[in-house]
Amino acid sequence: MKKKLVSFGMVLCLMLSLISTVSLTVSAANIVDINDSSVFLKQESGQKRCTLVATLMMFRRGALLNGNMNWDSFTEATYKNNGNWWTSGGMKFNVSAEGMSASIYNGPNLVKGDYSGNKQRLISYLNGHPEGIVIYFYVSGYAHAVLLTDYDQGSGTFYCADPAGNKASGRIPLGSSLIKDYVSYSGNYNNSLSAQNNVLANINQTWHITSGVNYNTNPVTSNGGVSPVDLGADFYATITNTSTGRNVGVSGNNVQIMDSGTLSTNPRSVWHFIRVTTGTYKIINVATNTCMDADSWGTTNGTNIQSVASNDSTAQRWYIYKNGASFIISPIYCNLVMDWNSGATNVLLYTSNKTSAQLFSINKVVYVTFDANGGKIGTSKYAVVSGNAIGTLPVPEYAGKTFLGWSPSKTGSIISASTKFKSNTTLYAQWQDTVVSHNPIPTPDPIVTPTPSTTGVHFPHHATYTQGQFTDVPPEQWFTGSVADAFAFGLMKGKSATSFVPYGDVTVAEAITMAARIHSIYTTGSENFVASGQWYQVYLDYAYKNGIITKAYYNSDVNQKATRAQFAEIFANALPADGLSPMNSVADNAIPDVKMSASYAASVYKLYRAGILAGGNAKGTFSPGTFITRAECAAIVSRMAESNNRVTFTLN
Repeated sequence: MKKKLVSFGMVLCLMLSLISTVSLTVSAANIVDINDSSVFLKQESGQKRCTLVATLMMFRRGALLNGNMNWDSFTEATYKNNGNWWTSGGMKFNVSAEGMSASIYNGPNLVKGDYSGNKQRLISYLNGHPEGIVIYFYVSGYAHAVLLTDYDQGSGTFYCADPAGNKASGRIPLGSSLIKDYVSYSGNYNNSLSAQNNVLANINQTWHITSGVNYNTNPVTSNGGVSPVDLGADFYATITNTSTGRNVGVSGNNVQIMDSGTLSTNPRSVWHFIRVTTGTYKIINVATNTCMDADSWGTTNGTNIQSVASNDSTAQRWYIYKNGASFIISPIYCNLVMDWNSGATNVLLYTSNKTSAQLFSINKVVYVTFDANGGKIGTSKYAVVSGNAIGTLPVPEYAGKTFLGWSPSKTGSIISASTKFKSNTTLYAQWQDTVVSHNPIPTPDPIVTPTPSTTGVHFPHHATYTQGQFTDVPPEQWFTGSVADAFAFGLMKGKSATSFVPYGDVTVAEAITMAARIHSIYTTGSENFVASGQWYQVYLDYAYKNGIITKAYYNSDVNQKATRAQFAEIFANALPADGLSPMNSVADNAIPDVKMSASYAASVYKLYRAGILAGGNAKGTFSPGTFITRAECAAIVSRMAESNNRVTFTLN
């Protein structure tokens, strides 16, 4: 008798208040997030197939977790005529498609009236089923099913997708579903409870996927087993290999093990963690605003981990597992885990073995904001691991003032570089009056025409670089040789005796200074700059007088960070034509993101053709609007100063 009642209830749906609607079918051009609006369906108008449509939505989400491009094939129009799914008697108890299977389940140990216990049971159930579960309510005369999608811990809200045409599309609060209405219409509503708790108290049964979904509930079970953890809903942190102390960051489009520089000088090692509805994290690089992504949903050892634009696919959803004092990080769609081989640079996916290559610490960071308090400053916001000191503090400028230091208040006591920060903090520059002379805009001199060189550019070395003198320039990095050359030529130096800060910013003033020095060395064989007033003024004057920069640059705020386009415009004039002779074939408009119509195009193409610039990938992408780093700057100046360092390639 009970089985007969269940079958009847499964057919009896939407007897009240349904508006006209049509079945939604979506052409899948790519994989979308399981909560994308295109994933959810409404049942056909006048039909009573809520159980079928809710189950189809569950299968669509399961297919997405598998990276299955056929996820949108689960439609009511197709499966209402499939006798293995739906008959005149209603929804089948056991169904399967696309390698997945689902069964009806009188549980998970649901108890009528026990809304509190049912809440905890469903939360636990959802943790193991990120595709969701179908929940079903029926009493005589009323029955309805919805897809329970997730639970928001912060607000204590369950969300669902309701097939009913008179309910909102997409994810809605469970307390707003048609089940709540039917609980009320059937006389089972308890006014002392919330709408959500009334639904929880009256659920009869569920459908869930029993096999065939590659969601990652526990990727390291074979190694003893650990569970996913909730580290918070929204925070910033570093990912640090526990055995080496080196951070995971971004270089180009690759996720790599970076140098051990401070976060203030290496912002590409800071990640923004956002917990999403599956209990996984979307992990966004702060410097590039790109998402950690498992390349092409790879499931084999050696799959590359990249950082690309957000697409909200399962390749960009990551579980975090606690393992002793460390963490293991794994994509939702497979059982591989983040791994770094000390002999390589890129971070990859490998089978879990819990070795040091797969163990990471996640260190939350805070931000220290520097308010120049009337002055000017280059980098105004620094990240620091909570409880740590920044180290080197920035120095602002203010015409007519002398900088005294930084204070947590506008007129407070001065902090030191060893001050530790445990929360986001704003520091204010402290000033005292002083006298500063101002130089007038100089009159340009005739541009010096050097004697043409027949053997290329070969600057002499003025210093000896010893590998290891900068602790943040390890031997295996792509920029190591460039830093050594730039230092030996005397064109760049460290931020301190032991730190080069390869991922630090370069200001327009610093770019002009290097360009002026290169021009002077090439044209006169030496450099004789005597500073007066602002430290950069003598270089600014020289660059303007010798045609390296325009009047617009001369009058600009040169303390701002330099973009790659600005750097190219300045350096294209740092050497005369014979010092930048073309050596590469680069067709007009061949650089993907630099069209010949751009104001800076002539400078960029000149440097590409001269082997000074080569782009960030095989296509020669330039990224003109991104800020240039000190590592990239070292590569450019080392090629400007030595023809043998220049790179050859062809772009057509």
